[in-house]
Formats: sequence, C-alpha cells, structure tokens
Amino acid sequence: MKIGKNTVVTFDYILKDEDGNVLEDTEGQGSSYLHGYGNLLPALEDALEGLEPGDSIQKKLTVDEGFGAYDDTLVISFPISEFGDNKPEVGQEILMPNDEGDDVIFEVTEIEDGMVTLDGNHPYADMPLDFNIKITDVREATPEEIEAGDIDYDDDCCCGDDDCDCGCHH
Repeated sequence: MKIGKNTVVTFDYILKDEDGNVLEDTEGQGSSYLHGYGNLLPALEDALEGLEPGDSIQKKLTVDEGFGAYDDTLVISFPISEFGDNKPEVGQEILMPNDEGDDVIFEVTEIEDGMVTLDGNHPYADMPLDFNIKITDVREATPEEIEAGDIDYDDDCCCGDDDCDCGCHH
C-alpha cells in the first residue's frame, strides 16, 4: 500500500543537524502518524507521499521548512511565586496557551533571582535538518482515526498499558 491521505504510516528515522550530528535515532521504535492531516512537518509529509513499506528517503529541510526561526518573543519570565506549590525545575516542559488560545510547550530554561524563564521555541528552531527515513508499514486508517484526524485520539494505549513501547502513541 502506498502512502496517501487516510493512511497510517509507520517509519524509522535518523535526524541530523547540518554538521551531521545525530539529534534523534528512532530505529526499531516504529514512529507512526496519520497521513494527510498535518501531523508531520509539511515538507516531510509531501516527501513521503506515494512511498510504500521498504522505501527509504533522505530529506533535507531548511529552517523555514523545519521548525522556523528562533523567536525571542517566545522567551518569557514569571516570578516563581506564580507557580504556587508546583515549583518548576530547569528542563521541565509546561503547557501554556498562546495568544490564539492554542497550547504551546514551554521549557523551563532558567530559575534565578526568584524568576522562572520559559522558552516556547522548538529545540530545533533555527536549524536546517537532515532526515533519513525508512517506511516500515502503511495501512488504511480506521474511521475513528480519520474522524479524529490523528492516530492518538484517546489516552488509552492499544495494548492497555499507557507506558508501553508498542508505538501507538508515536
């Protein structure tokens, strides 16, 4: 089966920066997504269209095709007192709504002098990216996946264990 809208694609990838340093390697982990619903970077989803299990592709993304330019306005600080009893830690991720009401992941990057600094930029912002992708499986999406526009449409793992490595939440 070829990759097209309403297919669930399972793939492994190696992601490198422009100097060839490995940023991520998912070999054997079977990352999956529902194709045609914006669940991948658009340039990657376009590159995978029409491929089938066993196919491999290398795709280099510019900063704009990847996670965009670093945005200084996404670095904000709050007094630590605003966190109440939930004291943040450096490296912790916090979901916060942006001006449009969408949740954005912010990372705690610094805690100093009673202030907490949060950064809403993706860790790979400002970076050209080099993906090596191998397609391992393609199947038709279920009606529930299509209706939800994603394969991760509820919190239950397909095998009943929310902490498993079966791939249903990737």
